[in-house]
Amino acid sequence: MNQLNLCDKALIELVKIGIGTSKGDFDFSVLSADDWKNIARESRAQAVILLAFDAAKDYIDLMPEDIYEAWFKLSVRVISKNRLLLNAQTELDNLLKQNKIEYVILKGSASAYYYPDYSKRNSGDIDFLTAIRDFPKVKEILINAGYEMELEDHDLHTVFKKGKVTLELHKKPAGMPDGEQGKLAEQFMESTLRSAVKEENPVFSRPDDKIHALVILFHTIYHMFAGGMGLRHLCDWACFVNKTHEESFWNDELLPLFQKMGLYKFVMTLTGACMDHLDIQCPDWFVADSKELSDEVFEKVITLGNFGRKDPNKAKHYSFASANGERFTFWQKILKMFRSLKSTNSVMYPILNKAPYLYPFITLWRIIKYIVLSIFGKKTTLKQRMRYTDERAEIFERFGIYR
Repeated sequence: MNQLNLCDKALIELVKIGIGTSKGDFDFSVLSADDWKNIARESRAQAVILLAFDAAKDYIDLMPEDIYEAWFKLSVRVISKNRLLLNAQTELDNLLKQNKIEYVILKGSASAYYYPDYSKRNSGDIDFLTAIRDFPKVKEILINAGYEMELEDHDLHTVFKKGKVTLELHKKPAGMPDGEQGKLAEQFMESTLRSAVKEENPVFSRPDDKIHALVILFHTIYHMFAGGMGLRHLCDWACFVNKTHEESFWNDELLPLFQKMGLYKFVMTLTGACMDHLDIQCPDWFVADSKELSDEVFEKVITLGNFGRKDPNKAKHYSFASANGERFTFWQKILKMFRSLKSTNSVMYPILNKAPYLYPFITLWRIIKYIVLSIFGKKTTLKQRMRYTDERAEIFERFGIYR
């Protein structure tokens, strides 16, 4: 692993203070004005603004006033966004309860629940899951509540927007694998809605602990090898493990499942990274694997940032890849593309439900649109996406994911 610079070390220390794994062992007096500026900028790239700023307030005397003010204003904007999303989440909870529709929040508030201070986790949008049979009703409810359905091609979710609020209605959690591993996950998560935990402050429904483990693990894997995993993703896993590692479901249910699914090595790698760099407690079930791989996970976090925003050239899109890292032939990749088109056409263009004869024309239109956008650099080219699928397969093999 490349040596961390001074600003990286300072930010990591602030994050550890924020999640309660450190009391401040770093000497912040050695930081210059430029260092503090870089730390504030990095906290934004890593989506840990509130964690870092709240911890940094104890060192306000060491920080230039103008940098403190700028960081403070940035934090206020994040707090305002969090409050806006919480209000929207409460409204969503009321709407679904009134219509007797079961749901769970994925990530977001469900991940924040495990933090020492719920309010310090940055939020981006609201992801929630309902039974597929309830999708038509939920769409109707949200549209009547003022949301507009976005016509984007997403395999597993539908996007709704109202003002600055984005809702993602999921068929299943993001990043769930294909094939036998996916079947094992679906069986294990079959009780997601029935076993949902109702929280009161704030009001929302979340998956129970062991199901949440899979939700954030799939999401972490997806970002690790696609857009880019930031410190927020690593903090989500660290806080979850720190709060639940003594629960019996780890040895009784989760670890055997991870062995079957080919996730055991990655779970130990990810947990090792959290132990080495975020100072979480060592779980009794932890088995050290490869420190080199744990350091590589952390290096990707520092290099890419949240959603790859620190280095867009390294933030790859694997839309033609198998979700479990399977190597595809050229024609399998083409078939994957057309399956993706088929699965998203009816969501993007509801008119197809009434006029299916329009399907070939809409499919052709979407292909032409994609070609034009890729020519002008607005979309990743077909050649690039196909190359990225092979890179993804290589990474999955190295980390033993789904193997």
